[in-house]
Amino acid sequence: MRGAGDPGATPAESHEEHVVSAVTLSPARPASPALGMRLRRFVERVRWTPAPRFEGSPARRLAYVGYLVGSMVAWVLVGLGVSALLGALLS
Repeated sequence: MRGAGDPGATPAESHEEHVVSAVTLSPARPASPALGMRLRRFVERVRWTPAPRFEGSPARRLAYVGYLVGSMVAWVLVGLGVSALLGALLS
């Protein structure tokens, strides 16, 4: 039997030496949930969770104030990030 590098080798002989088992290949993606899936679940949870209201007990009012302040801080950070990105792109 001739080797794969031999110019006189038949196609069948060349193919036999280049067979790779699927068992030796590693999977393309990990089996654990990817970061994208966890991020998607978080976004869906935030999207469909009702916002707290400023009514009821003091604990509920405090939750509303925390939600409001957290939202304001998050949107300011998003705005600053977009501004910094635009500034970096333009300069």
